[in-house]
Amino acid sequence: MWPPFRNETDSDWFFRRLGRYPRLAHHPVCECFDNHLIRFGNRAFCLGCLCLGSGIVSTAATLVILYLNLRIPAFLQTTWGNWAVGVLFYTPALIQPFCQSKLAKIIFRTALGVSIVLLWHGTIFTIPWDFLGLAAKLGFLLIFCWTFRLSLRFRERHTHNPLTDCSRGCYPLCDGNRQHLERLLSDVRQRCGESDPEFVRFAEGFINGDASSVEVEHVIPD
Repeated sequence: MWPPFRNETDSDWFFRRLGRYPRLAHHPVCECFDNHLIRFGNRAFCLGCLCLGSGIVSTAATLVILYLNLRIPAFLQTTWGNWAVGVLFYTPALIQPFCQSKLAKIIFRTALGVSIVLLWHGTIFTIPWDFLGLAAKLGFLLIFCWTFRLSLRFRERHTHNPLTDCSRGCYPLCDGNRQHLERLLSDVRQRCGESDPEFVRFAEGFINGDASSVEVEHVIPD
């Protein structure tokens, strides 16, 4: 029987790392979520956030270049032109929950970033800053926030959760998450190998399926 490990530094760190999504991934990094992630080597990034940010940055940069060169297209000089194109680029976001291929998600999320910039560009730069203009800007802000909340609810309701039909075990100790578990074990050995070899044996047994011989005791401080 492994010795009990109380709520101390090494065990806290280990269990936080075990169940925590890696920074900037925002999803489990197991193979079930490959369509939700973009991987660069051992690093995993949230596909949605990365593509959304890329769409925002690239569109904003393009507008800056067009302004500096005085080459703003005619449709971007009008409020309705910006809004029409912005809504057009927003539309794929409503299709995304039903089309989960990786390429489609990359295109749709990037388009959403383009949409956000164009909608706000039309609102900020083409509507006058007088009383009626400020009222229009406020109205747009309210509609934007309302649409944002409805879009999130729509996605949560219709987007398929890969964990519901995964047959490779229970996350995070599943087969599809093995690469992350091996990296965690490597970090445990580096952190605790000399100072606490007993904990290294505990972590190896826990991750490698020897949970029946592991006793974990959580102590709430007074």
